[in-house]
Order: sequence, then C-alpha cells, then structure tokens
Amino acid sequence: MKKRSKSVAELMKIIEETESGQNHGGHIADALIAKLPLPNVHYDVGTQDYFIPKESAEGWVRVSRLAAQNYLVSIGFNPGKKKTELQSEVEVTLLGIVREHYVEYAGQLAGFAVGRYVMNGNRILVTASPTFVEPKPGDFPLLKKVLENLIGSRQLPYLYGWLKVALEMYRSVKWQPGQALALCGPKNAGKSLFSDLVKVLFGGRVSMPYPYMVGRTQFNNDLISAELLLIDDAAESTDIRSRRHFGAEIKKVTVTQDQRCERKFADAITLRPLRRFLILLNDDLERMQVLPPLDDDIDDKIILMKVTAAPMPMPTETPEEYAAFWRALLAELPMFMHFLQQWQIEPQLKSQRFGVREYHDYSLAAALKEFSPETQLLTMIDEQIFNGIERSWNGLARELERLLKQPDRTSCLEARKLLAYGNSCGIYLARLERQDSERVSSRTTNGTKYWTIRHQAWGDMPAENDPDYQSALTQERRLKKVGTNTRRSRR
Repeated sequence: MKKRSKSVAELMKIIEETESGQNHGGHIADALIAKLPLPNVHYDVGTQDYFIPKESAEGWVRVSRLAAQNYLVSIGFNPGKKKTELQSEVEVTLLGIVREHYVEYAGQLAGFAVGRYVMNGNRILVTASPTFVEPKPGDFPLLKKVLENLIGSRQLPYLYGWLKVALEMYRSVKWQPGQALALCGPKNAGKSLFSDLVKVLFGGRVSMPYPYMVGRTQFNNDLISAELLLIDDAAESTDIRSRRHFGAEIKKVTVTQDQRCERKFADAITLRPLRRFLILLNDDLERMQVLPPLDDDIDDKIILMKVTAAPMPMPTETPEEYAAFWRALLAELPMFMHFLQQWQIEPQLKSQRFGVREYHDYSLAAALKEFSPETQLLTMIDEQIFNGIERSWNGLARELERLLKQPDRTSCLEARKLLAYGNSCGIYLARLERQDSERVSSRTTNGTKYWTIRHQAWGDMPAENDPDYQSALTQERRLKKVGTNTRRSRR
C-alpha cells in the first residue's frame, strides 16, 4: 500500500514541477491517468455503476461509486490529498476508470465466459460465466431410460440432435440458429425434470421470457443473461394477438443473432447471446393454445414433441428418494455429454439452417391446426354459409364478415370475437388460400380482391347446369328472401 501511494505522490510532484502542472485544471488529472496503472475496475456508462473484482471467484460484482472508492482504498490507493492538490489519488483513479475502463454493457451474457469483449462496436464486460458439464466417456442407462420413457424412441433422435447442436454452439461460442423445443404431455410426466437436466447441461442459468414475449414488459436484460429460456406451463393468454406476438418473438429468438437488450434507466444495446428456448405445456387444448398457430412463418422454428407418463426408473415418492434419483442423474450427465459429442445426426434428419430438422407430433399439430383462427373461420363458414345446397360463396372479405356477424345468426358472438381486429377476415382467408387453394381462392380486379369459397364437399355436388339443382337452389333462395322480408316487416 505504501509503495503504491509513494509512486503516485512522486508522479504528483513531477507533474506539479512542470509548466502544465502549474495550470492545474484537467492537466494534472490527464497526466496522472496517462502514467497511473489502473486497477481491474470497470465503469458501465449505461447504468453508471462500477464493477470490482469478486473476492473468491472469477468475475466482477456491481457496486456504487462509494463502494468503488472504498475498494480502491482497500487495495492501497490514497483517499487524502494535499492542500496543493485538486484531486486525491482515489478520485484521479476513478476518473481514469471512467475514461479508460468504460463499457457499454456489463453483466452476464448467455454463452459467454467472464471477460472483456467487443460486440457490434460496443465494449462488453461479462461478469460471470456459465458452468458447463465436462464430458466423460461411459454409459448413462438411468438417464437414457428417463428420456425414452418421456418421449419414446421415435422422437429421441430429434431431441438428441437439438441438444447436440446447442451444446456445439456453447462449446465453440459461435451463434447457431435453433428451434424452440415444445414438450406437451400430462402432469407429473417428467417435463420439469427434463428442464432441470437441460438447465444443467446448458450452463446452469435459466430465465422466464413469457411476459416480455407477449408484450407485458419492455425490459429483457434478464433474458440476455441466461442460456435457457423456459416457459413451464404457466396460465398464459390464448388470445390470438398474444399468440401471434409470441410467435414473432419465437422467430426472433430462434433465427436472429443480434438481440436488442432493454434495461431500466439505461440506453438499449444490441448483443449476441447464445440461447435455446424450451416450452413445457400440459396436453389439454386450452394450454396448448398458448403456442402460436403453426403457419408457414413459424412452422420450421418449433419442434413439437408429445410426452407420455411412465414410472420413473428409481423410487421418487419421498424427498430423500427424489434427491437420490437426482444425484444419480447428475452423475450420468458427463457421460451423456460425451455421447452427444460423438453421436452423429442422420442425413435425413439434418437441416442446413438449424442443424437438425423440425419435428411435429401429428396429433398435437392437428389439434393446434383445428384451433387456429383460420380453421375456426372455415368451420364457421361451413356451418353458416353452406347450410343448404350452395356450392360456393363469392364476394369481398368485409362482406363475408358482415354476413357472419349478422345478429340473427348463431355465429354472431363467435364471429365478433374471432374477427375483432382490422382486416382479420382477409388475413385468415389468405392463410386458407395458401393451405388449400381448391377450397379458398382469390382474384384481384381493379385493385379489389374478390374471394371464392367452395363447399367442403363441392366436388361431389351436382353440376350447376343440372335442372334439379337449379330448381332447388331457386326455391331455397326464395325462402331465404321471404324470411328476410318478414323480419324487416316486423321491425
């Protein structure tokens, strides 16, 4: 301590003897900063916090200016100053830290070890490292049995591929696109156990992203710091706008390298975290509708697996039994890591973009499709428009919407809810056209889009020039017209 104070005192004396030193002001501070070795302390210009080294571990801890001053004193910097000095050694050092050891972001960053980085032109200080499992040759019979019971042998190669690609990304510290993994199944089937194992494999840090991903908060700095983003069957919104917003955020997480980090009381900054996304849901339809509709924009960005309930391969009824079971699984993780490093993804399962192809369990995908808004619209059209012998309907999207929302129709309330936003009817018709252009098609005339919607069984119906068909169609239209006039006269 005395040696360091003496050195600075000598520098002060040298500077004071120079002509520039006689001017005081910033010249003395500039000269001192240039000559004084700065400690391993950093300054975050966004939050205006200081970061000092941890006492017993690698990395840094966030502190206030006062705490940073106390730290400098504790390592030998002199807080006092002579009458002829404008600044103390501690004050000069803090100024030097602000000028030379500043960073635009300081904190944990998913996938990155402790250290200083330059990212998108910004200085980054990563304050804590993930803790990855070290691979080790050997068998993992208990863990293998758990995974086989959980998802079955058919889905297992896709799971291995998803894990392998993620772990290779973390090992190389090079960003790689990766799908969100959604597991749907009954309660107490082992989904949360699986997420706990993945958390350990991916470095031990997890964050819950749903409030940010549906627009409930604008701050996401906690999501930048965790390798695993997790949604674990929370009671979330099934509103279509929330689902669409959720789908857009899934897309952003899975295929976008640069992520905007929003912090309280600090400017936003663009970072490149290395993350994967895991979604756990019960398999009832209400819970599953948290997921976005599997349309063309999101289809390849989600792996959708079905979970089945099976007894655990060890007793887990008491806390002591479960703790022993967990310790046994942790003991096998190094061998599982080694297996994934050696295991090769089969050619038919490879994806040039994601490393492994997407997979959708058929029954789960069919259930999601059934409850997509466009499928609900088509069902409503079949029930309300084609409840007689009409072969097709032609018109504008807004005309169809008005028709379905008529007060005397049983579809009125459902249609008002389904078609509550803007041009939602036209948007859903466009999706239906992409899915099945035989049933739903459009043509544009003078800038106006006209839709043709055909009956579900239109191919089996009589030809339009069939006299019996024409007679029945005329009679039905006449009856509908009479009914409409009757309702008007009553008004």
